[in-house]
Amino acid sequence: MNDPDSRAFVINFKAENSRDGGGPYREAMVNICNELQSSSLSILAPIPNNKGNHGDNRECWMINSGSESDPELFKFFGMFIGFAIRASQSFPLDLAPIFWKSINKEIGKGFQTD
Repeated sequence: MNDPDSRAFVINFKAENSRDGGGPYREAMVNICNELQSSSLSILAPIPNNKGNHGDNRECWMINSGSESDPELFKFFGMFIGFAIRASQSFPLDLAPIFWKSINKEIGKGFQTD
């Protein structure tokens, strides 16, 4: 799964008589991202700059370390991010730059040789 047309699943919205040529899949991914970045789930939280309404990246979200969400939700989130990276998918997640820096740091550790 290393191309932009890769999909983790096929989706059909029965009430809309949709056939998944890519549009319904992208709509489902946008809906998932919107729910992850909402108060409906506590896995992500707005960054402090959002709360104080000052500084850069006010629209960004970070992992909510104080979340009491089901650990399976965090596992899903990790798999979701992993799929996006492997399939070169672009999902509308406004994650803080520090999140991506830490991912790059961890990926880099996997390529180190002693």
